[in-house]
This record gives sequence, C-alpha cells and structure tokens, in this order.
Amino acid sequence: MDDPLILRVLIDGWILLVAAILLNFLAHRVGLSTWYDFLGRAMDSGFWAALTALGVLNLAFLFLLYPGVLGAVIRTLGRAG
Repeated sequence: MDDPLILRVLIDGWILLVAAILLNFLAHRVGLSTWYDFLGRAMDSGFWAALTALGVLNLAFLFLLYPGVLGAVIRTLGRAG
C-alpha cells in the first residue's frame, strides 16, 4: 500500500462504514427502521408494500437524514465535490 490514494480511499471507506454502523445502531435504539429492516420487509412483502408501511418519520430518516448524514461525513472529510 505505497500509493497514498489507495490508503486515502481505504481510510475514507472505513470512516463511512463506521458512520453507517453508528447511524444504524442509533436508529435501532430509537425505534426507526434501518435499510436492513426496510429491505427485509421489501423482500417479504414487496417494495411498495414495505414503502407504504414505513410511515413519515421512517421515510424521512431513510431517504433524507441517513443519506444526508453520510454525505456530510464525506464532505467533512473534504473528499467529495
């Protein structure tokens, strides 16, 4: 791993992974659906049935807050855009 770009990508990946794990842990603790929950329901009952069963708070978390937080992590690292 002499190439600093490879090391940088690996470190960014680990930071993003840790952020996602923490976000999933926190969501689970406060009773919000995670992507794992949603995708499991979608596999069992279909995408639209799982989507309509989420509720506004879970929809906001999954489609706004979750990607927003992960995007902010990447932006904070100064690697995006």
